[in-house]
Parts: sequence; C-alpha cells; structure tokens
Amino acid sequence: MPTGRSFPRSSGRRAIPAISFAANFRRPPPLRPRPRAAEAVPARISERTSVSETLTWIVACRADAIGEEDVLRFDHGKATYAIYRTPSGYYATEGYCTHELALLAEGLVLDEVIECPLHQGRFHIPSGKALSPPVCVNLKTYPIRLENGNVLLGLPA
Repeated sequence: MPTGRSFPRSSGRRAIPAISFAANFRRPPPLRPRPRAAEAVPARISERTSVSETLTWIVACRADAIGEEDVLRFDHGKATYAIYRTPSGYYATEGYCTHELALLAEGLVLDEVIECPLHQGRFHIPSGKALSPPVCVNLKTYPIRLENGNVLLGLPA
C-alpha cells in the first residue's frame, strides 16, 4: 500500500503562513453627524432680518401652478428644489430625499408633511425635519416669497 511518498509527521510539518485580512480591509467613511432639531431653519424669512439682502431671488413658478397640498420640482443650475404649497403657505426644500436620493416632487404631501416615494420616510415641510424612518437627516430649507403672482425662491448669492 505504500505509494513511494513519505509524508512528514506532525513534528515536521511546516507552519502555514497566516493570512492577514485586516491589512487589506478599508474602514468605511464615518457617518455624517445627525443635525439637531434646533439647527433646522424655517423656510420663511422674517421682515426683521437682513437675510434677504444676501439672497438671489429666482422666479420658480406661478403661484397658481401649485395646487393645495402639492409639490413641484424646480431645477436651477445643477441643483433640484421642491416647492410646496401647504395650508399654511409656500415652502421650499432641497429636491431629493436625504436617505436614497429619490425625487421629493414625486412624493405625497399630507398637510405639512412630505412622504418620500421610495421608502415612505417623512419630513416636516416648513422646518425640513426628518420625522420617520428610514430618513434621519433633515432637508435643507430655502426661503420663499410671493410677488405679482409668482413664487420666488431665495438662494445664497
């Protein structure tokens, strides 16, 4: 039964080199910190502030183009915005959900809440605050004003 080959005994075995997976493993980038609720900026501008002097006002649409409890997509430059009409007035936020980058203009407006069309995460429209999972990062909000039947969006100059 011998085959002519001799196998070393356990005392003569060579050690198998250890494979280091950790050397080739990259850590994922750190998560963005969750913004605090106090940092949410309301979309309306007070007449007392001088913020309007540092903004460029762009005509986004006609005021009658947005129905009650509705949202409209507005593209300007390389950015997309969502313009809302709620029972309390007109508001604007960034146009994409902070969770999976779905277009909020395709979502459902319920009173002062926008529901993302992809995973049904919800945001408070006036403040941009994330209200329900899976969303956890607030939306950026932008000031709105009405002039001559037009909705104007205030963007940083």
